[in-house]
Order: sequence, then C-alpha cells, then structure tokens
Amino acid sequence: MARNYLAGTAKLGLRANAAQFSLLVAVNALVGGVVGARNTSTP
Repeated sequence: MARNYLAGTAKLGLRANAAQFSLLVAVNALVGGVVGARNTSTP
C-alpha cells in the first residue's frame, strides 16, 4: 500500500481498494455503535 503511493501508481476504483473500503465501513460502524450506545445510556 505505501509502496504504491510512493511510486506514484495509485489504485483507483472500489474493487481495487475493497479491503480498505471494508475496513473504513467497519470502523465507522463500530464508532457509530459506541456513540449510539453512549447516547442512549446517558441522560
């Protein structure tokens, strides 16, 4: 990943970056769940 960025050959498209995109979705879901749980548990 870092080597491609430094070499100037970035991979474009959702299929080429499916691993990073799924990690982004998972992190956003976890953070949203934690914030939602905090908001519902505290008055």
